[in-house]
Amino acid sequence: MKTITTLFFCIGLLYFASCSQNVAQQKSNVLTIMAMSDEFKTNGVIQDFEKMTGAKVDLQIVPNEQYMNKLLPLLKTGKDVPDIFEGEAGYVKQVVNLGMSVNLSKPPYNADTSEMYPYAVQMGTDDHGVLRALTWQCTPGGIFYRRSLAKKYLGTDSPEKVQQYFTSWDKMIELGKILKEKSHGQVKLLPGEGDLGVIFFANKAKPYVNSSNDFYLDPMISKFLTVASEVRKDGLDAKLSAWSAPWMEGLNTKPGEAKIFCYVLPTWGLFFVMNGQKNSLGDWGLVSAPMSYYWGGTWLNIYKKSPNKELAWKFIQMLTQNTKYMTAYAKRIGDFMSNKVVVDSIKSTMSSPLLDGQNHYAFFAQIADKLNASAVSPYDTTIDGIVGAVLGQYPSGDINLQKAIGQIKNRVKEEFPQWTVN
Repeated sequence: MKTITTLFFCIGLLYFASCSQNVAQQKSNVLTIMAMSDEFKTNGVIQDFEKMTGAKVDLQIVPNEQYMNKLLPLLKTGKDVPDIFEGEAGYVKQVVNLGMSVNLSKPPYNADTSEMYPYAVQMGTDDHGVLRALTWQCTPGGIFYRRSLAKKYLGTDSPEKVQQYFTSWDKMIELGKILKEKSHGQVKLLPGEGDLGVIFFANKAKPYVNSSNDFYLDPMISKFLTVASEVRKDGLDAKLSAWSAPWMEGLNTKPGEAKIFCYVLPTWGLFFVMNGQKNSLGDWGLVSAPMSYYWGGTWLNIYKKSPNKELAWKFIQMLTQNTKYMTAYAKRIGDFMSNKVVVDSIKSTMSSPLLDGQNHYAFFAQIADKLNASAVSPYDTTIDGIVGAVLGQYPSGDINLQKAIGQIKNRVKEEFPQWTVN
């Protein structure tokens, strides 16, 4: 009897020790975040959060191109999963459909998305309509053009007047021909014809695949191949690969030395890519592309088995629900926020020296309301990449559209054998 009593006593001790350990985990004052960049640190977000809550943040950086290869094994094993993990626009749909994130629309979170741009909410919602992730930013895109080149070859650098050359794809190609003729082939419309892809990808009407696993190639893909090939065939691009050293150098050439008229970039292109280009400061203007588009963005998920859900929600809440904080952050960093109330409250006061004082916030606000992410799928990054690879097989721009579409479909069949591809 004594032995049995002792045994139960030991079991009881183990049980209470386990409970105490769980309580300790739940009350952990260290929030782990696995992020694609150190922007939360460099932009002061972590410092703000730690000051606001008294908690500590363990920021784990995994580059974007390696992120899913790191995240998926962690979620599969359930070991060392961060409290907060991210989903970039290219794969956020894959992340939210894993079912490993909490439902942010239900208690105790009750996320308010009523004042957010609809596309930002769509991107963080899974295929069953459950809100799994939120973003603090919105990433509408535009066309950044060189004021010095516009003045020299078009007679004006005014965004209102330059805009007329971007009201349609035909007009844009016509502009490329004007620049080519007047500069004797020295000035190119674009760094690379493939740069236009993000605009067309963001304007698909339907996802690449439906619930029956039937593949659908949106007409926007054919239109992209047609426009891009025309740009290349007519010699209107500099044949540069995006993000290559020459591509980046084109952003920083001095007025009078620039040879590329415009770049296709979103909000973060201004804040995180172009702001470091000192030689071209003030030589840029901003106009709308022939179609409204978005590019990129980061969505925050709370791991459903995290012992620190409450602390994780405080972090996401600060960035996406606290309008006072979001307003201060936007003014400090310049990031374009996902909350309409915040944007509307500050858009009249925002301007960029890089854009010679043009109000980028008011510009992007007009585009953000038009964005639609209903056609986004978990497979976009892969298939967009296939489309780009097929386009690259026609370096002279002399593309056979029917053959190119056949090549795309064949590659999709290889990548997704479970799909019906006709």
